[in-house]
Amino acid sequence: MDWHKAKTILIVYFVIINIALLIYLIYSNFRTEGLRTQVAEQVVELLKNKNVDIDEKLLTENNYTNEMRYIYVSNVIKDYESFAKEALGEDAYSAEENRFETDAAYVNFEGDGFEIRTYDLPLIKTEINRSNAQKCARDYLEDLGMDMKDSNASVTDTPEGYDVTFYEYIGDFEIFGAKVNVRMKSDGIYAVYGNWYNQKGKDNNKSSIKDIPGMLIEYLNSKNGEELPDKILNIRLGYSTFETDDFHESLLLTPVWEITDDKNNVVYIDARETV
Repeated sequence: MDWHKAKTILIVYFVIINIALLIYLIYSNFRTEGLRTQVAEQVVELLKNKNVDIDEKLLTENNYTNEMRYIYVSNVIKDYESFAKEALGEDAYSAEENRFETDAAYVNFEGDGFEIRTYDLPLIKTEINRSNAQKCARDYLEDLGMDMKDSNASVTDTPEGYDVTFYEYIGDFEIFGAKVNVRMKSDGIYAVYGNWYNQKGKDNNKSSIKDIPGMLIEYLNSKNGEELPDKILNIRLGYSTFETDDFHESLLLTPVWEITDDKNNVVYIDARETV
């Protein structure tokens, strides 16, 4: 038997198989994209029939994923008193329900949220400018026990200095509603308020995620006679606590779709395919 000839035949055979597989994958992907575009066009038409405008790109160009894990987090506030002493010092005392004070500053609590403010002098005295504002704010929050590695920040100029806002993320997905604002002047930090959670771990189970067209149909059904917006401005996939305004030492984050309309209304739709 001519082994050289047989080897050549086998190589040609495998090349043909690989080409066939490549053509199949390209065709399957083209077909899937075509179906996705077709469904998106139908949903856009459905919305327009209800006088709701939407950019079709929101349905096709999004941070969509097929599956997401549940995420366990712990509140940076273990309890009000210990957090107040961490923020203000050991001489912080309870002035009234959910409020702790010192001669220089105070902290108020509401549910999972906190508000730290000074009466006069800065909480932390340091030279602040636009180039170091974010780092100074991040360092202060880390000293309060906040894990800042998965956060995005924005710096805004104010008449007195700067506001630095941190938004919390799990990977590419924002924890909607979890953010902290740090108010600064040129000589230091004067106020800090918001809420924050530190990641504890991931659930081994994953949840399938509703696609955007199906989610939008559910959104329309949920309105059920209520006034609809003139336009849907943005759609984002992320995490939510699905909790009340009470205090929680720990939480399980679940995937949600966030819809923002032209009337500044924000609606959250459970993104889990099955609950």
